[in-house]
Amino acid sequence: MNNKLYILLFGFFFISSAFGAVKYPMVLFEKDLSSSAVFIFHQDLSRPIDVVVTDESGQKFNYKSKGKNPFGVPCCVHEIELNNLQAGAKYKINVSGENRTFWFSTAKKTGRILLGGDSRSDSKMRVKMNLAIKDYVKKYPDTYALIHGGDYIKNGWSWSQWKCWLEDYQQTTSEDGRLLPLIPIRGNHEYLSFYFNSLFSRPSGGIYKNYYVSQWDDLSFIHLNTNLSHAGNQKDWLKRRLKELGHTSKWIIPNYHRPAFPGVKKPGDALRYWVPLFEKHQVDVVFESDGHVYKKTAPVFKGKIDHQKGIRYLGEGGLGVPLREPEKASAWYFSGDGRVEKKYHFFSLEKQLDKIFIQSVDENLKVFDSVQLQPRKR
Repeated sequence: MNNKLYILLFGFFFISSAFGAVKYPMVLFEKDLSSSAVFIFHQDLSRPIDVVVTDESGQKFNYKSKGKNPFGVPCCVHEIELNNLQAGAKYKINVSGENRTFWFSTAKKTGRILLGGDSRSDSKMRVKMNLAIKDYVKKYPDTYALIHGGDYIKNGWSWSQWKCWLEDYQQTTSEDGRLLPLIPIRGNHEYLSFYFNSLFSRPSGGIYKNYYVSQWDDLSFIHLNTNLSHAGNQKDWLKRRLKELGHTSKWIIPNYHRPAFPGVKKPGDALRYWVPLFEKHQVDVVFESDGHVYKKTAPVFKGKIDHQKGIRYLGEGGLGVPLREPEKASAWYFSGDGRVEKKYHFFSLEKQLDKIFIQSVDENLKVFDSVQLQPRKR
């Protein structure tokens, strides 16, 4: 083989390999954490890619990815929908042309879910939090997903910032290829950006919705969109879902971005339109983001502290964003065992058969606060 032919063939294989590389592999949960998921990855080619999913028994399922070329994304986003999965099972994923094997676990009836928000503006700290999350999942392998409360990046219309976030999120992937599924909601920095739906498989439909329920056995997470009107269609939908879930779920946990009981800013419209519904239907706890502080309110009900009917509001965004001073530290809802402070954090929600433990965890995996919940009578 002469040198020119060798160089030509080497260049061909190098280019083919580069264009065939799998980038930003991710698993998304939406409707049910035990039975369905979406596997999503980026590649430079739009043609369908062969993907093999293997269950714990060794049975293989063959898929062809659906590639799309979203506006503003300089590569193709590929998806496969995985349905009829078994609860508490491990699934291996092999993408054609990719040497690595990825895997994830569906949720059992008991285990852990992580929650947190606001990872924008500081890639170095975001990576540190992602590495802490990876170590936490390694320590507690019954951790099934991360619910992100929004504000992934500063400019939701910037592909370069989204690209950096996608690269940084890969730090949650374990050395043996375990992917931590993501459950995404919109923050104000995503606002109505098309990138959110393009990169996260359009959770619950179009840009003017993105509010939905994720079911984990007898626990219902209600993800709301504080970029839209808190009244109107979203409030009507929330009313219906709270009424339905009150009959079918032991636990009901709303989650959204702009807080009703803030640690820094003025209250969002959730205080007027959603809190009365939360109190009427006696939800168990509420997660909020946006403030860039750690907060745990006292149990509040109808503008007062109430240890019987009161609801705690936890947050408020500490997944790597630059932190703020807690300007509302003297607010009445932080009295008693409430607290608010300048601290990076994520939450670990551990669901047992008859109770829930929520631990507040910092970037060094130190547990610095906790809440225990018992089922409510509705």
